[in-house]
Amino acid sequence: MIQEQNNMGAQGFTSDNSGYYAANALQLRLNTDPVLRQIEMYLRGIKERITEDDRGFKVVEIKTGSAKANDEGIQAIMGHLESIFNPQVVQGNFDDEMYSDFLYSKRRAIAVNLMTNLQTYGIKEESYGGILTMIMSGIETFISRLRDNKERESYSQTFKTVERSDQVLQQRSGMKLFGGGDR
Repeated sequence: MIQEQNNMGAQGFTSDNSGYYAANALQLRLNTDPVLRQIEMYLRGIKERITEDDRGFKVVEIKTGSAKANDEGIQAIMGHLESIFNPQVVQGNFDDEMYSDFLYSKRRAIAVNLMTNLQTYGIKEESYGGILTMIMSGIETFISRLRDNKERESYSQTFKTVERSDQVLQQRSGMKLFGGGDR
């Protein structure tokens, strides 16, 4: 956002706050809802489509296959994933070894959980691998933002504020830098 004030005919103040516009980009980067929604739709065997009717556009869910798990299983899986996919998780700083170890431990924990609960969650054995692959591809992408502190470093550009004051113009216009008059 660029602001200019005109005081007594002189340009006295300029502020550039690129972060104002970038705040929406930050919100988008930290919003985990789309990733979680995509996994849940996969588990339910649905996709979202935009359709148009005489009242306008709307989003509808279309059945594209059978559910990969029952409602109890989907709820349990999604609950576990919500603890992994959250904005606080990407505040870390992983080196390559830590990243690999994290992925290994998550893959193992999710694989064991799914295998142990195949019947309870209503998962068919032939769906097991696909579910694990879908979940892990999302986790790998999301957690990769932890590597080498790149996520935090990107925040500095989002929140950067630049302000300047032109003292020459202020002196010409008779304005004092911090207000007030001569003493």
